[in-house]
Amino acid sequence: MGIPNAESLLTRAVLALSTGTGTLRSRMVDACTYSLTHAEPDAKEGDYLPEDMYQRLKLLVDRMTTEVTFADTAAAMNDEDAQQWATDLTQLAFEVARFDAEGQSR
Repeated sequence: MGIPNAESLLTRAVLALSTGTGTLRSRMVDACTYSLTHAEPDAKEGDYLPEDMYQRLKLLVDRMTTEVTFADTAAAMNDEDAQQWATDLTQLAFEVARFDAEGQSR
């Protein structure tokens, strides 16, 4: 996945978490539905998200797909797990935003 694509998806997901309406769990569902489900490798040469960041992004999506739907998964989470997921997403988004195409921190 390219860095610009990852940055865009993560930014939209963080915005869904921070400015959306409803409970944290419903905003998590929105973040997944409208942003993170579109996280897939692209065929561009170079400009790739570092493997560790890509794996963390995949893990975030995997953590939201343990049940049949995102909503079912979010409903099954306790408050601490939901808050940790939101924190992990936000932290990754900030890290990706600081990362440039040459693998250097901005």
